[in-house]
Amino acid sequence: MSKPEKEFILELKSLGFTYKSVFDLPIWGEYLEPQIIDCILKWLPYCLQESLANGVRLCNSLLAAKQPFDPNNLIEIFEKDEYSSGILCSVGMPLAEGNTYNISEWLRNELLSKPYAFKRIALITAIPIKMGIKSKEECIDFLKLIFDKYHDIPFYLSLFKYFANKTSDVKYLQDKLVGIEEKKHRKEIFKVIKYIEERKSERIWKPVFENNNYIPQWLKKHKAL
Repeated sequence: MSKPEKEFILELKSLGFTYKSVFDLPIWGEYLEPQIIDCILKWLPYCLQESLANGVRLCNSLLAAKQPFDPNNLIEIFEKDEYSSGILCSVGMPLAEGNTYNISEWLRNELLSKPYAFKRIALITAIPIKMGIKSKEECIDFLKLIFDKYHDIPFYLSLFKYFANKTSDVKYLQDKLVGIEEKKHRKEIFKVIKYIEERKSERIWKPVFENNNYIPQWLKKHKAL
């Protein structure tokens, strides 16, 4: 056990929470109290420096936050680029899907204004749940704004085919195909067009968060959309 992990576990114990390691912390299925979340946020930078596996596990545990938390520590790590893109994707997950304070403007800026980066793929899951989007039309409009950067990402395409309008959005994708040369990407977009055209009914927009108090499980099953 690394020194930061040991200090983290001891601090939890002093607060009345007993865990043997960071890997005993839940990810799904139960909520973590605010005191535990605050402790995770405090020790995350140190645990990440000593053990990437421990740091990633703490990031995952933030998805179990019972109440909204301040994500500034996570944002600082995410923006510094001191770790690999894969690790920063793990940092991005609780930013995109976790029960944070409102960071809709930050999320929009990352996806709209910043260049493509592998780490930002994790933020795409935030589009329907944490950006203040109130309709499927607004969701599709936003997806179109980032099409050129993220159209080859499976979850992006899943969102598009789920909420797209059969007429106007199929035409949009057909027009976009003209500028896409890679065969694999063209094939995936053809699949999305076919799915939309064969869809029996239009999707109804509904909030994914209820009372802002649970993690949307359907995001983990996006291949079924």
